Amino acid sequence: MYHSSKEYKRAKRKVENKKGFYGHLSAYLAMSIFLLLVNLLTFHGDIWFFYPMIGWGIAVVIHYFSVFGFPFIGALDEDWEEREIQKELKRKKRYFREADEDDELELKPLKRLHNKDWDDRDLV
Repeated sequence: MYHSSKEYKRAKRKVENKKGFYGHLSAYLAMSIFLLLVNLLTFHGDIWFFYPMIGWGIAVVIHYFSVFGFPFIGALDEDWEEREIQKELKRKKRYFREADEDDELELKPLKRLHNKDWDDRDLV
């Protein structure tokens, strides 16, 4: 499949932005755990670790919106439903192969049971 150089650069930039966000989020979570441990080990009646995390958390949220956009904004345009259908089809295609129209179920012959006296209760 051919993609123009401009499309490739745009896609690469978007992937790099996502990668940057995931790195930022990972650092935030690691530092949150670190500050929590420091706070608990030096506990003198004051829980302070969440104060610096509030400001950094706001920065992470802003970074998220700059990379992924605001949720549900895309739902307002006309093409949203079609894009979502295409995403769902791609997702399903990974897990299930598409069946051809001429695929048929192959049935193996049943073995015949001999010397069995059948009763009506056996058939229910």
